[in-house]
Amino acid sequence: MIQNAGKQFNNLTGQLETTRGQSQTQIEAAKKAAQDAQASARGQLQGAVGNLTTQAQQQYNQANTVRNQALQQQEQLRQALSGLYNPGTTLAGRANPNYGVPEDVLNYSVNQQALSPEQYQSLGMDQGQYNNLISALTAAGTSDYMTGHNFGAPSQTYQFNPLDVLSQQQIPELQQGMATTPEQYAQFNALNQLAGGTLEQSPEFSMENMAGTAPANYNNTNQFDYNTLINAANDFDVAGKREAKALADQLTMNADAQHAASKQHGWSGLVNKVSNAVKPVAKLAPYLNPLTLPGALANNTKPDVEGFLNSPVTNPALALGKETLDEVQKRK
Repeated sequence: MIQNAGKQFNNLTGQLETTRGQSQTQIEAAKKAAQDAQASARGQLQGAVGNLTTQAQQQYNQANTVRNQALQQQEQLRQALSGLYNPGTTLAGRANPNYGVPEDVLNYSVNQQALSPEQYQSLGMDQGQYNNLISALTAAGTSDYMTGHNFGAPSQTYQFNPLDVLSQQQIPELQQGMATTPEQYAQFNALNQLAGGTLEQSPEFSMENMAGTAPANYNNTNQFDYNTLINAANDFDVAGKREAKALADQLTMNADAQHAASKQHGWSGLVNKVSNAVKPVAKLAPYLNPLTLPGALANNTKPDVEGFLNSPVTNPALALGKETLDEVQKRK
């Protein structure tokens, strides 16, 4: 009976071995399935991060393109403003220090086509304001000849530098992490947490504290002080013409004063000459008049015969500049 009872367990060891082998296989399969699932999940997480990274890279590239365009526009603006005046000058007036013009006066012509509508609009000007600025700079750069009665003077000119009233914001280097949005950083952190912190962190997700700080545009990087420039040009034009007019009037006044003084001196000299010429004749006259001869003899005055003969009144040759008898004697 004991033998019969034990027979039913004869195959137990084999069965146990078989069961144990089957269990090990199942465990391995389950472990592999878990690993596969984990790898799949991690792959999915990494794929999601890859999509985020691609988006962030595209955003960085776009932002960097905008930045480079802004830098290019700033340089083009500087070049355009530097070309606001046409090259070369024309002579408006020669230097004449004696007449209040210390150096040559030059005309500066303005190139109205220097700035495109997009450029002057980016500086805060509409077409009317831009035209007014061109007119003001042209007036300040063009000399006007201001006249008095007989004299004139050229108004001074000036070539303004528009870059003096242009201020441009410095555009810093753009870091990749600055173009990634805060929402994208939050998504990356959530995925990385699910992956147990094992996800690879790209440069696009290395500046969370600077998230979303990449400028979307650079529209306000150029500041142009339009009012200061146009007011300076208008003031210079008015002052230059006023000073030139005052100079022309002063030159006329000086010339008139010199002419009057010269004329007065001429009449005075003529009167003196006539007076000196008549004096000898007047002294001899009493001796030539029978009515006054007795009185002249009674006064025992000596007639000035020599003076009478040397007078231009009685000697036409002397009136023409000939030497007097006295001058002849002295020369001898």
